[in-house]
Amino acid sequence: MTRSWLRLLQNEQSKPFERLYQGPVDPRLRRDRDRLSAQVEQLLKDQLDGFAPPFVQIEQAAGLASRLRMFIQIWLSLSNHPRKDLREESITFLQDLRSDSLQIRALLLNRISLGGDAPAEWVTMMRRRGHTILPWRAAIGVAEQPEHDVDIAWLGRFEAEQAINAAAGEAGIGKLAARLRATQVSKRTAAIADMHAVFKRVETDLETRFREAARLAALTQFNHARLDAQPQTMEIALKVAARRAPRLASRWYGSLGVSQPGMHQWHDRFADQPVVLNLATFQARERAISVLERLHPEVARAMIKLVRKGRVLQPMGRGGGFTTPMLFDHKGRCNGELIIYAPFDKDVSALRTLVHEMGHGAHAYLSRRKGPLLSDAGWAVSEMIALSCETLLLEAFPHAHREQDFYMLVHQAAIARFERDLATDKSGRSVDDIWVSAMATMYGADISLTGYEPYWRRHTSTLSSVGYPTAYLLGWALAQHAARRRETLGEATQATYLDIMKSGSTVGFEDCAAMLGADDMEAMFEAAYDCAEERLSAGSAQDDRQKRSGT
Repeated sequence: MTRSWLRLLQNEQSKPFERLYQGPVDPRLRRDRDRLSAQVEQLLKDQLDGFAPPFVQIEQAAGLASRLRMFIQIWLSLSNHPRKDLREESITFLQDLRSDSLQIRALLLNRISLGGDAPAEWVTMMRRRGHTILPWRAAIGVAEQPEHDVDIAWLGRFEAEQAINAAAGEAGIGKLAARLRATQVSKRTAAIADMHAVFKRVETDLETRFREAARLAALTQFNHARLDAQPQTMEIALKVAARRAPRLASRWYGSLGVSQPGMHQWHDRFADQPVVLNLATFQARERAISVLERLHPEVARAMIKLVRKGRVLQPMGRGGGFTTPMLFDHKGRCNGELIIYAPFDKDVSALRTLVHEMGHGAHAYLSRRKGPLLSDAGWAVSEMIALSCETLLLEAFPHAHREQDFYMLVHQAAIARFERDLATDKSGRSVDDIWVSAMATMYGADISLTGYEPYWRRHTSTLSSVGYPTAYLLGWALAQHAARRRETLGEATQATYLDIMKSGSTVGFEDCAAMLGADDMEAMFEAAYDCAEERLSAGSAQDDRQKRSGT
C-alpha cells in the first residue's frame, strides 16, 4: 500500500512544496524537522526574554509539527512489514517530535487571552473546549500532562495493533475477523474460537494500557476538548441511549432473520451478507460526488478538484478508510496534501465508506483558509458532516440505513459506555467484565454476549482517541435531525452545511446543532431513535433484500 501511495505522489506534476515526503529518511523531512526546531527555539527565546512571540509564528510551528506527525503516522499505518531500521527511525522521529510539540502546546495555552494578537475566534474556540488563561509556568505544567501527549497516545495504539497482528500470524486479524461473516452459525462460532486464541497470545499489559488511556482521557472530561462537545451533551446522549438502545438492538437483530430459534447472538449481525454493486471505482466516485452535491453544490465542486488532483485512493479490498487533514508548511501555507484512502470492493459498505471519507475531505478542503489552528473541526462536528453524507447515500439502501442506525445508536454508544466505565472503575473487575457489562447496557437482554468478552482488544483507538465513539453517536443523531429538516428547508439547510464546513473549528457541536435548528439536545437524541425504529417498521429485511438485489 505504501509504495503505491508514495508512487502516486512522486508522479504528481506539482511544485516541490505541494508534495509529501517519500519516507522517514527523506532529506526534505529532516530539513523541515530542523526548521521546526529552529522555529520553536526562537519562540521560546522570545517567551523567556519577556517578549510575547507573535501568534502567527506559533501557529506556523503548530502547523508544521502536525504535518510531520501526520506523515510519519500515515507511513507507519500503510506500511506492510516495513524494514526494521525504517520502522525504528519512524518511531524515534515521533518520540523526538514530542519535545517541540510540548513547547508549542505551552505557548498556545499561555496565549489564551483576548489581548495581544491572538485571533478572537481562536480564543473563543479554546475557551469553549475548556482551556483557561495560564501563566507560563502553569502552561508548561499543563502541557506536560500525559493526557495531552498525542504522540505517545498514537504510538500506544500502533504498537497494540502490531501486537495483535503478530499474534494473528500470517492469516492476519482482518482475515480472521472476516470469517465472522459466515452465514452458518457453526462457522461463526469457530471463527470466534480462533479470535479468542489470538487475543490470548497478545501482550499481557494490554489491559493496563487500556485502563490508563481511559483514565487519562477522563481527566480532560472525556476528551471534550477534542470532541468539542460539552460534557452535559455527552451525558444526555448516553442516558437516552441506555434507555432506547436495547429495544432498537432487539428489533434490528430480529429483522435479520439469520438466528436459530432462541436468543439472538452478538455475532448474528455479521451474517447479513453485503450487497454487491456493479460499479467500477470511477463510477463509485461519481456516485459519491452526486451525494455531496445534494449536501451543497460547492461541496461537490471541492471534491471534484481533489479527485482531479489524485487525492482519492481506492485500492481493492475491505476495511475502513481515513482522511488526513489539510497539511501546512513551515510558513503556515496550506499545501493541499489531503489524502482520502477508501478501499473499494464494490459493495454498499465500501461505497458508504467512500462517501463518508469524501465528506471529511471536502470539509477539510473548504475550511483550509482558516489556517493551521482553526481549520480542523472537533470530532463531533467532523463526524456529523461525514455521517450526513452517509445518510443521503443510504436513502437508496434502506437495509444498510437500518444497519447504520444500529452501529451508531447501539454499538458506538456501547463502546462509549465501556470507555467511561473503564475510566471510573474502582472495583478491580477485569476489562472483559467491564466490556460485557457496557455492551449489555446497550444491547439489552435479548442478545447473548457469550464469546464477546475479549473483543475490547479490537478497539485499539481507545489508546489514542478515547471518546471518539461518542462523536459517532452525536454526529449520527444530528445528521438524522438535519435530514428531517432538509425535507422542509432544503436550500436553507444546504447553506447551513456549507457555513459549518467553511468554519473549521470555530464552531462546536452545540453551535452546529443550533445552526441546524436543534436546540433541545435530549429531544434530538430521542428523535434519532424514533427515526431508527420507524425505518425498522417500514419493511422486513427479506422484502428489502429483494428490492435492493438489482440496485
